[in-house]
Amino acid sequence: MDPDKRQQQQQTGVVNPGPEVEDFANALDACLMPGLSVQEKKSRVLDLPRKYHENAIRRLAQKRPKSARGGSEDMDMDVDERLSNGGKTENSDDVKQLEKEVETWDLFRRLLPLRYSDSNDESMRFSPFSAAKPAQRDYVSEYLTTDGIALERRAVLQWLQTNSASGPEIDDLARKLQQDADRGDIIAHGWLHTRSKIKLRKSMTAWPHLLDRQSPNVTASHLNADGAPLVTHLDPDASTRQRRKLEPQDEFFERAIWLGCFKHLRRGSSLKDIREWCQERTELWRAVSMSAMPLSVDDNQSPASNIDPSALALWRRMCFALARQGGSSDDERAVYGVLSGDILSVEKVAKTWDDYLFANYNALLRSQIDAYMLSQCPSDVASSMTQSFPSFDAVQFHGNQEGIEKRLINSIESRPNMEAQAREPNKALQASFIAKELERHLFEQGQVLTRRANEFEKSRLVRKGLAAADGVVEGKYFDFSHHSGLRIVAHVFVLIALLKRFEGHRHSWMEPGFPPDKRFIQENILASYTDYLRRCKLQELIPLYCSVLDSPRSYEVLAWNVIEEPDANNRITQLKLIKRAGIDVLAFVERQATLLFDELDHDATSFAAEKLFNILGDGPATARHGRPIKPDFFGEEEDKVDIKDVHVIRSLEWLLTVSETWPQVFSIGTRVYKFFLRNCRLNAARRLMQKVSYSEVMRGMTDQDEGDVAMYDDINFWVQQLQLSGIENVRPEQVMADARNYRELEALVKGLDSLETMASLVVISRDADASNREFWNGVGATIDATKDNMQPLLHNWLLSGIEAGDNELKRLRQAYLPETILAYVSALHFAGTGLTRDHLLECMELASVIAERNSDLADAFLHTRAAQLDAPRAAPQRRQPRRQQHQHSHHKLVTTSRALPTSTAPKRRPNCLCGLNASPTDSLRADPRPGRRLAPRNTKRQVVRVAPSLPDRKTATASILKGGIPPQNARPGRYPRQPRAAQRPGPRAHLVARQHQDVAREPLGGAGPKHPAGEAAAQRRGAARAPALHDAGAAAGDARPRAAVAPEAVRHGPRAGPVLPGLAVPAAGAGGAGAGARVPGHGGELPRGRRRGR
Repeated sequence: MDPDKRQQQQQTGVVNPGPEVEDFANALDACLMPGLSVQEKKSRVLDLPRKYHENAIRRLAQKRPKSARGGSEDMDMDVDERLSNGGKTENSDDVKQLEKEVETWDLFRRLLPLRYSDSNDESMRFSPFSAAKPAQRDYVSEYLTTDGIALERRAVLQWLQTNSASGPEIDDLARKLQQDADRGDIIAHGWLHTRSKIKLRKSMTAWPHLLDRQSPNVTASHLNADGAPLVTHLDPDASTRQRRKLEPQDEFFERAIWLGCFKHLRRGSSLKDIREWCQERTELWRAVSMSAMPLSVDDNQSPASNIDPSALALWRRMCFALARQGGSSDDERAVYGVLSGDILSVEKVAKTWDDYLFANYNALLRSQIDAYMLSQCPSDVASSMTQSFPSFDAVQFHGNQEGIEKRLINSIESRPNMEAQAREPNKALQASFIAKELERHLFEQGQVLTRRANEFEKSRLVRKGLAAADGVVEGKYFDFSHHSGLRIVAHVFVLIALLKRFEGHRHSWMEPGFPPDKRFIQENILASYTDYLRRCKLQELIPLYCSVLDSPRSYEVLAWNVIEEPDANNRITQLKLIKRAGIDVLAFVERQATLLFDELDHDATSFAAEKLFNILGDGPATARHGRPIKPDFFGEEEDKVDIKDVHVIRSLEWLLTVSETWPQVFSIGTRVYKFFLRNCRLNAARRLMQKVSYSEVMRGMTDQDEGDVAMYDDINFWVQQLQLSGIENVRPEQVMADARNYRELEALVKGLDSLETMASLVVISRDADASNREFWNGVGATIDATKDNMQPLLHNWLLSGIEAGDNELKRLRQAYLPETILAYVSALHFAGTGLTRDHLLECMELASVIAERNSDLADAFLHTRAAQLDAPRAAPQRRQPRRQQHQHSHHKLVTTSRALPTSTAPKRRPNCLCGLNASPTDSLRADPRPGRRLAPRNTKRQVVRVAPSLPDRKTATASILKGGIPPQNARPGRYPRQPRAAQRPGPRAHLVARQHQDVAREPLGGAGPKHPAGEAAAQRRGAARAPALHDAGAAAGDARPRAAVAPEAVRHGPRAGPVLPGLAVPAAGAGGAGAGARVPGHGGELPRGRRRGR
């Protein structure tokens, strides 16, 4: 088959099965019902081939065209219909396959009980003979019931006879010869043409006596139509005795008669049928000559062989002499060859694989019977008979009895005219069973299916083994596209596997020379069939067949077939069926989860989240939206999740379905969360959060909604839950740790999911109407949910697991926590400018939380910054040379630090913690002092500041939150951690510095309740952007209007807030010491606001 077509067939979806698929499964299920003893199960399994055989016969009767025996007119119409269809009926292929299936199950129903039944249990053995004892001694039946080899060969012979009987009618086979006999519909009265010729000769010569008494000259002129000497007598032996011929028409008639006789013997017809057939043709003597021992297919209808054994032995030898030396045609010699047990004469008329096998098995069986008959004769009689009359001994002809069946099958296959028939998959399966090579055949069948399954992509269900068989002829085995053949060979494997199991030695068929994974490859046959059942939408049958496999293979095959089930109710039904099939449910769901987790693309050295997780946009910040969050940072398509990730999530759902496996949900689920987050598979992590939430696990465990978090940190709670669930193989401490890690990792995914929603709302808000109450109500609900989801991340998130030594949790915390908090600030900023300013206060409170002493959040920022530094810290310098200054045009920044790493990334506007940013630069700035107006800004004046040293925003913010300038950029100032002012300060820098000395360390007033930190800059239209002075966070005096406070000014010292007149610090980094307060004496003072203490 073309590879493309084969791939298309393998990837096809739903298959429409016939009713036989469920019928076979129901019959198998009846054999494995709970409560049956091993002996009862074995007895039922041995009877399975009979049920399958009967099922195939019924289906064949429905498929096969109705016979046209009712009349010649109907027959002619049927023939015309066949010719119009190209010689084939519409379902001819199905009929042929059904015929082969009938043959296969017939063979197994005959041989399987003989090979696998107990020697002391005769009731389980298949025997064609009647249980009633005959009145007279029957030597043949007596021998066959005592010799196992002879009984098996008799069963094979009867199988071959039955197969032949299913062919065309004997009269149809002889019809051509009958037509050549030129006698119309007359089938009786012997040699009509020869008789007429003899009568004509007598009348012409006026000879009233036998023609052979005439003179030799007259006799020599007695010829047939072909010029050959013609017989002068009409007795059956005349042709042989006189060595003369018949008329050509009678020769055809004679051949038709002998052909019919051979077909009757070949089909195992009863002696009654043979007699009736011969009597119709007035050839009854032929039936008498075959009556001694025809070996009919139904031995109950055979005549009792109660005659003298010596007479039977002598009769056989006379038939052998006729087979080798007599007879007028091959068909006649074949008849006597069958009766005598000859091979050569019978093989001359053989046309099929079955015919050759029949010739050999018939000879073997009759040779065995003949030896038994001679053993029943007196020794002198037996010796005299064997010396006087030769016979053919097929047993001696085939040599050693060990492996004789295998050699015989191989010899038939090696015949050039039999190669195609022998390699037909059904026939190859039958031959392997006869030759006692079924285990090897199943192994090679599994190899073929394995190659096909892994031809285009790696198959998880039909997996490759450790070794492969070389020289396998793939044409001898069924393919995936051959559904009927796959069903047959799968059930053959089931029969053999179960019988081996019942005998107590599952792997007894591991003969020397076979690879150690032979069983595994054979199991691929059943694995392939379960895949077929899945595509047939018959998943409820799969557990039954998986129960035949040994564990853990049964768990693996079952896992791959049921993992696609999305419905929870169907999963519960499947688990009931799995339990009924005798499979350990707990072991199955645990093995399934472990198997599918191992199938993920693990890479111990990969930690993609450290490089890929970046959810804040690269664009400029705005006063309204701050630094925006990237929309759809989970992924463009929410449902786009890798199939492996879907499978492992489904496996956790299966775990959740079983009430005793909830500890494994936490332990394996934590590993799955780690994998998803480590590889930045956020969509998969969200899907896990939705499908297997922590609250759902707890609800299934306690029948209550999620309780207080403090309760989950109590070891006694977990001890109690384990006791209630009857779980003893896990430690409560480990369960508590796994549950806490699972809960905290889920909290991260929840928080990120809320932040992505907020990012989408920000995008929508740009086009939304400010009066759209419904939209802003949705924003309010979303930001409230975001606050709730973010709370677990702000308090010792993952620290318990990290303290226990889990380095992977530590890396996840460093990779995700700082970025997530900054995105949370952005979300609060958007809500504060769009809904209520209370959310801006949340920013300040978050800053206070981060700035607290021993804050775990501040440590997260510091660790992130330290991990991303590429170069060692530079030694501080007092002053850089003038030649290192780089001046730029208007609105450009000047970097004076030599230790700054070079970056080609676009420059970003500095952000403060709460997300408030600078407004667009104005050309004029107002002086809040009365009666004074500042002149227009000198457009040539340059703004000088110390640039941040960190290569990205995340680590820059880490430095900001800790209240310091990156050390490699710092220059010695008045205080150890204070950077010096720029090399060229503004014109009023000295005034600011002088005024600031008196107020730097004083408690400064804030903006007051009506003017929060985020509002001060907007109202007073000014903020500092120049380098910070001293340790108070004040700005230089030459800042332009609406400029944002430089990051270096935030939290640089114990207090923050004092700025130039009209300017404001957006956030009070030092625990809320003050925001927006003015420098005393610089254009007037504002009343001090209330101080926001810690």
